[in-house]
Amino acid sequence: MCYFKRLIYIIPVLLLVACQTSNTIPIKFENNPTIDNFISIIDYIEVLPLENDGVHYLGSEPELFMCGDNYVIVDKFNKSIYRYSPTGEFLNKIGNYGNGPFEYSTIDNIQVLSDKLINVYSTPGKVMTFTETGEFVKSTTIKNHGIQTYHVDNGYLIYFGNGKGTTHRLFFVGDGQSKKMLDATDKVLNFSNNVPLFSENRDGSIAVLDSYNPIIYKYKNKILSEYIVFDFSETSIPSLYYKQEDPFIASNMLFSHDFSFVRRYFENEDYSFVEVYTRHPSGPPTFTYGIKSEGVWKWFSTGQVGQMPLTASFRTIDSDNFLYAIVDPLCINRCQPEILDKVNNHDILKSINQEDNYVIFKVKLN
Repeated sequence: MCYFKRLIYIIPVLLLVACQTSNTIPIKFENNPTIDNFISIIDYIEVLPLENDGVHYLGSEPELFMCGDNYVIVDKFNKSIYRYSPTGEFLNKIGNYGNGPFEYSTIDNIQVLSDKLINVYSTPGKVMTFTETGEFVKSTTIKNHGIQTYHVDNGYLIYFGNGKGTTHRLFFVGDGQSKKMLDATDKVLNFSNNVPLFSENRDGSIAVLDSYNPIIYKYKNKILSEYIVFDFSETSIPSLYYKQEDPFIASNMLFSHDFSFVRRYFENEDYSFVEVYTRHPSGPPTFTYGIKSEGVWKWFSTGQVGQMPLTASFRTIDSDNFLYAIVDPLCINRCQPEILDKVNNHDILKSINQEDNYVIFKVKLN
């Protein structure tokens, strides 16, 4: 049996702002789909190994962000941020781990800004800005520190979620104001989601993921509204979960059943992509993917997590309709034949060893 070698799972004036609801029609989630819908929209796959210089060897579940044509890789396991060229060569490190004034003590999340500056959000409430080449620009402190933070307008979106002792799950802080969104009155705990909760939509708004929630929210001009709603039917989280008086009793009840939630979302002008995580009382979790094009959602699975390399590996999509996955080389030889048939540089694929650094799969969608 093949398992991923580095796999780990699991201020000012206060204004109350109501979250605007909409007449959004729930999208029906298709459980247990095959890989066929994915194969049908792939033009080709380019395999891009990241340089393995023996020093910048990536740990478990790295995140990938585009910065122009280059790749910014966040390695939370090793508390490091690296930049690689379009051909996979290591270019530079961004910032350093530590407790000094120009260092980050944690990497809660990062954000690549439009001018290729990179914000690193760290505990406690520290926002550090670097150039793409790694030069320190400035450091800002945010009084209210949540799970993840994202720069918007003239301030920041800060996500706390449930169980953090705040009255709301999401705040906007800036312009001398703190605006509250998504109340946190339910006595439940967050399910740890160590992936980006914020992403930019095609219209310039910000997509916001909310722990356990089948709703993807949209933030724009200091207004939060429902954007996409999914219907998980038999794996939906029961309303009884939110009615418990003890968060640990609620969690025990929930974890004794199958349940699904949105784990990752991003989009470009042509495609919307969602990753749905389904937890089971026994056995590994299930990852199901949905891609929307021309108004139609297609659902697919890439196999069992820990065995099939693309599962839990998708990270982002660019303006040229390349879908990016960052893959542990240990299990590349376990790829389905249908996937391998789409690879256009088999010579590179055959040269990859299990001890190499992570590999980027550039999936060209048709």
